[in-house]
Amino acid sequence: MIQKYFLFEWKDGVQEVAAIEPESTGLLRYYVIGRIEEHGRLAIASSSKYAGLIILDRKPRDLKKVVLTEDGTASEYLLTPAQEHHEGNRVEHKFDFTQVEGGLDSLVNKLDEILQSKNKKAKAILEMSGQQKTNELEEIRKEMKLRALTEEADVLGFIEMLLSKVECQ
Repeated sequence: MIQKYFLFEWKDGVQEVAAIEPESTGLLRYYVIGRIEEHGRLAIASSSKYAGLIILDRKPRDLKKVVLTEDGTASEYLLTPAQEHHEGNRVEHKFDFTQVEGGLDSLVNKLDEILQSKNKKAKAILEMSGQQKTNELEEIRKEMKLRALTEEADVLGFIEMLLSKVECQ
């Protein structure tokens, strides 16, 4: 099964990874609703009957870019504030997104540098199993400064996908 991920990058450099449904096909819209607190909502286009939705609590108005990955390919989107709508004490901040070149190239290059500095091969890590593989992936995750949005397995699967891309280079 092809796994799909979103990589979220904030203005302060924090990067978080979330696995998404296989039916997901792209971005529909991103908006932040503010009342007392703010929550970002990323609506995801889908080939299924219903669109997907990811709720972002961490600095939702500071989200800089989103990268959608599918089977090693990636689409990168830059977010820019577009408009605000006020309704009582509720404010909705809408964002436009622009697709740009790049995708995963910088992350794949960074991973390759990490592997070379440790004299490790992507193929060897991919062929590991059990706790040894988990430990290697976790070490890479820390060096790349990646976080899981909700599930640790998501970010480890994302790193495995990046390792596959490094192996193909």
